Amino acid sequence: QHENRSVLQTDKNKLIQRVLTFMNIVLNNKDIHQKYSRQIHLFKCSCYTYIALHLALTGKHKKETFNYLLKGIKEKPFFIFQRRFFAILKHLIK
Repeated sequence: QHENRSVLQTDKNKLIQRVLTFMNIVLNNKDIHQKYSRQIHLFKCSCYTYIALHLALTGKHKKETFNYLLKGIKEKPFFIFQRRFFAILKHLIK
């Protein structure tokens, strides 16, 4: 871990926009919805927590990090037992 890591240099708004655009493309695809309808909540959780993790790694934007973490948990409550959850918390608390 070093301060020049590209993930720490990412523009917050671009990161969020990129992930949310990807989510919209996937969620608006009828074929994906039909085939993977039972896993859509897992996909949403993954996207929201990806944003939360990368925001947490920057050490900034704690409120937004927490909001995206909560969105992920709402999609998949058992996410709180996954490694990414603890990584986000670790960096939120720092």
